Amino acid sequence: QSIIIIGGGNIGTYIAKELEARTKTRLRIVEKDRDCAEKAAENLSRTVVLNGDALDTTILDEAGVSNAQTVICVTNDDKTNILAGIMAKSAGAQRVFSLINDTSFLSIRTSLGIDMVIDPRMTTVSSILRHVRKGRIHDVFVIDDGFAEVIEGEVLETSPLSGKTVEEISRIDGISFGALIRDDEVYVTNEKTQFKAHDRIVLFAEITAAKEVENLFRVGVDYF
Repeated sequence: QSIIIIGGGNIGTYIAKELEARTKTRLRIVEKDRDCAEKAAENLSRTVVLNGDALDTTILDEAGVSNAQTVICVTNDDKTNILAGIMAKSAGAQRVFSLINDTSFLSIRTSLGIDMVIDPRMTTVSSILRHVRKGRIHDVFVIDDGFAEVIEGEVLETSPLSGKTVEEISRIDGISFGALIRDDEVYVTNEKTQFKAHDRIVLFAEITAAKEVENLFRVGVDYF
């Protein structure tokens, strides 16, 4: 399995560089501009950089998108990020993150099959990195000038959240639970609410609790 980054500009290269330091997973970048691709390759040590159009199925096949654990689309064009994400998902990629500047696209994210929308105004690169291997995160929004995040994620069968109650999890400082979505019904959580696999939850987390949130959405090795 691998992590594929669509877009080898400043954001894509920075994400790849950080991932090189944090994971041994195979990394690939697809970048359309030759000069930009060469620059990215010069700044990375073990990431394979492919020069080509991410909307070309031949290039996506060469990158191995069908076996990708995560595809992160961070070009400077919303439509490319959306279309590349759709193509990657259709080809078999497990998860797709797409950077979208135009808020008019946000409402159709779910129908497009995109797992997480990256809003450059509210999402930090560190937020993206924290969630690349941490379960199924749908949205992350940074609020209060970076003091906290609002996170929407899905409980997976092997994650520490599965089977736990809000009361048990709320013992962690800096984390507050809001809504729970189960079988398309929205519920307000209380102390006795117990999380089940496939529940989608919305929680508020202070940045200081980032590591704890990361652990909550951690998944067992049998998931991959």
